[in-house]
Amino acid sequence: MGDPNNSNRAGNTIIATNHAGYTGDGFLGNNNNVNSGFTVLAPIDFTSVTLRYAASSANDGEYYLNVIQTETTQFSGDTTTFAKTGDWANWDEVTIELSGSVGDYLNFAFANTTNDGGVNVDSIEFTPIPELSTSALIMGLGAVCIMFLKRRRFYAGKLKI
Repeated sequence: MGDPNNSNRAGNTIIATNHAGYTGDGFLGNNNNVNSGFTVLAPIDFTSVTLRYAASSANDGEYYLNVIQTETTQFSGDTTTFAKTGDWANWDEVTIELSGSVGDYLNFAFANTTNDGGVNVDSIEFTPIPELSTSALIMGLGAVCIMFLKRRRFYAGKLKI
């Protein structure tokens, strides 16, 4: 994500700088408020996301974390729980298997029904889909051709001409 200014914020989510250890120009804080969250445009096709976060609330934070096609934060879907990190200046990372395409939005919305359990998000890293190397592609196509030729010879031996 890099610069938190590139997010679409909802509710009481703000760009903050009041806790040490963040990277970039600040972090996204939702101030433990119901109906807070954000969306971020995916810059690449991805297979997972890694979030760097801090949490010092009394309870773990529960969030709707999913891929959507609109920039409007959505407060529904499957939830993910973020454990406390012990202090707002203690940053931790969690990687979540979640896939999407360039142009999709990562939705991160506070799911707690009380104003407790919020996390601050410092950065989001989208893990790219591994590319097939040219040699792997050629080897794969070669294996298919060999299988086809072997089958062809087998059947040709059985045919009466």
